[in-house]
Amino acid sequence: MLDDATIVAGETAAPPEQAAAAVTDAPAPRPPESGRAPAARPGGSGGSALFLGDAAGAFLLANEARYRALEAFGIRRDDANLATAIGLLILVNAVYERAHRPKAPKPPTAVADFTIGIGALRETIYGVAGPASQDTPLGSTLIALAVLGGLARPPLRRGVRQVKASSRRLMQTFKGRYGHLVELASGD
Repeated sequence: MLDDATIVAGETAAPPEQAAAAVTDAPAPRPPESGRAPAARPGGSGGSALFLGDAAGAFLLANEARYRALEAFGIRRDDANLATAIGLLILVNAVYERAHRPKAPKPPTAVADFTIGIGALRETIYGVAGPASQDTPLGSTLIALAVLGGLARPPLRRGVRQVKASSRRLMQTFKGRYGHLVELASGD
């Protein structure tokens, strides 16, 4: 019989006193010199693992949405893959036929129609700007650009604001999820 020893998987383990002494004699792990956690984690969890986890989650959500959409049409989950394949083939066929359809000729636009339209627009602009604008070269073009600029300004301003706000939200979300990895990689 072994004295104060334990047999594990056919081997003899050290007595508890020796095991405790071996643990206390080992040097303690030092913290990183920069005060940050190490960039590489031993478990393999990092930016790539987060990305793969997000991608897998997105795939599972899309797959579940597909099942539920098909169930709305009365298709069981057992037949969902076959129904999806048939739907994709129908879609591909429609795109193919649309791409190879002969294009109908456009009706010819008469030069006279353009000339009448431009003349009417020019006289309208001169009526608004007054008789002195008729002596100004390209005066009607200048007035037309000013009017178009005034009309396009509010939607362009709104669009730029929305793009900036969307960009800020995207960056905050990215930094919230992956920011600690980006900071470590940049070496700041």
